Formats: sequence, C-alpha cells, structure tokens
Amino acid sequence: MIINSYRFKIDELKAYYPFNGNADDESGNGNDGTVFGATLTTDRDATPNSAYSFDGNDYISCGSSLGDFQGNFYIEFWFTTTSSDLRIALSKFNVDSGNYWYIRQSGGKIGIVTVTPDDSLTFENTTVINDGDWHKAIIEFDGVNVNISIDDGTPQSSDFSSFAGYTTGADFRISGIQVNANFRWVGKLDDIKIK
Repeated sequence: MIINSYRFKIDELKAYYPFNGNADDESGNGNDGTVFGATLTTDRDATPNSAYSFDGNDYISCGSSLGDFQGNFYIEFWFTTTSSDLRIALSKFNVDSGNYWYIRQSGGKIGIVTVTPDDSLTFENTTVINDGDWHKAIIEFDGVNVNISIDDGTPQSSDFSSFAGYTTGADFRISGIQVNANFRWVGKLDDIKIK
C-alpha cells in the first residue's frame, strides 16, 4: 500500500501552489497560474490571502506542460465545498486526442475520472466532504492502483492499470475543465501539490 503521509520536498514536486497572495508555482518549475475570477481568501489557519475562493464561474489556468502523467503520480490539495453537484477541482483535457482526466466532487465525495477514446475509469472515496469545512485529499497512482485518502484516513483503492494519462498540449486547470464551464469549483482550494 502507498504511504500517503509522505511529505515531498518542494524541489521534488512538478508543481506547488500554496497560494501565498498569488497563483505562482513555488516548485521552481515555472507552471505559474493565471487567475480568471477567483479571489484570494483565508486558508484553513485563517491566514488572509492564502487560498482561492471559487464561485462556480472562476478558474486558474496553469499552462500545458503540467499534468501529462505517463506513470505514477501524486496529487494533494486542501479544499472546502458545500455543493453536492458535480464540481471539478483539477483537470487536464486534450480536445484533439479525446484524452482527459479530472478530480471532482460529486454527491459530496471526491473522485477521479480518466477518459481516452478507448476506455474510461472512475473511482471515488466514500467519505462525505461537502460540509463546508477544510479537508485534505490525496490521490495517488502507483502504476496499477489509484488510491484516494481524505484527511489522512486509510486510502481507498481501485484498479486503474489501464490508465493512460497522456494529455499533451492541453491546459491544466484549477477549477473546471477546459471545454465546459458548467462544472467549475464552488468553495475554496489551497496548497495544491503535484508530483
């Protein structure tokens, strides 16, 4: 089983968004975000201007070089929401190839969806998280299984061995998906780590 409490050094990450007054990538890899409508707000420690709030219309674009997973990956982020509707926290969608993945909340649960022209996979953690409080999600893929843990609880797992995460050239989005404005996040997002 993957040990989800492992803490990566910042320079080991592909991207790190602590949202310290901006949407810059502090991993040093230059995947800075461009903010479209989202507003700075307090984080889980009540520190001002240290998280972003999204109202269902906002998103942050982080360019096309991030999120082209070819094998193992690790995603960690903090969030709040009270929505039960489908709302996407993170995504990468290639319109031309039809390859995409996204991490979403639906029915109060965090899950991952991956789609190629030949296959689709969906898995969600059963923990209910749409209570408006801060929660931490970790989504990790070890090449065979995807594991999702909430608030450092025991990971729940599913076979994702057919996962093909390549989405080269697509825009990596924080909140929503590139081709549809209907599913953007409602709530707060913070401390996004990607490896």
